[in-house]
Amino acid sequence: MLGYGIDCGKDFFAGVERAVESQSRRASLEMLEKTRALGFSVTEEELDGLSSEEFRKGKWTGEMFGEVLLSKPEYEGHPLLAPYREGGKRSGNPYVNIYWDFYSQGKPCYGAVTYPSMEEMIEGIHEAGGIAVLAHPGANLKGRENLLEELAVLDFDGIEVFSSYHNEIQENYFLEAAGRFGKLVTCGSDFHGKTKPAISLGEAAAHGGGRAGELTLRALKEGGIL
Repeated sequence: MLGYGIDCGKDFFAGVERAVESQSRRASLEMLEKTRALGFSVTEEELDGLSSEEFRKGKWTGEMFGEVLLSKPEYEGHPLLAPYREGGKRSGNPYVNIYWDFYSQGKPCYGAVTYPSMEEMIEGIHEAGGIAVLAHPGANLKGRENLLEELAVLDFDGIEVFSSYHNEIQENYFLEAAGRFGKLVTCGSDFHGKTKPAISLGEAAAHGGGRAGELTLRALKEGGIL
């Protein structure tokens, strides 16, 4: 859930930050243990070296694990890592793809962290004067787009229709849904620097181009919003 125009000084966000911070080290160590269970040798020092410049020092992400693993010469021919190397099917954004495939919820190396519910996040964003937008649903729902019908009853304000995660079919689907449910339409590249080298800042906007504006206007009119 994205929050646009929020007052980030509100107590709600500080509480979320404290809760995540308190779980981060345990979750990081859980990820490390599960990574080692796959047969990989990774040290805390290697991961701390990558996290030293991050906001949460000592908190390791799936992308960091990916960076460490792909940098090790001894794993150059490892079959689990082959898809993320040059020429592999998942090589476009290798670090973040390793996160999605191994460290995200439900995957073998996931380290559990409890976050507020979607309802709580929407309420917190609204109380902070912001607009709540459902982030890249094509990536989060992954073939379960029908769940959007259930989510739409929640009081969020918009859907991130145009995203580097979405193909044209998905854009059309979420655009139609936004119009039908009376939600705002937003665009985001999901640029993440070195963890997504195949994505440029503002790329989703460039991809949608004039089509994004044209289709958004049409969806709003068909949905009775304009």
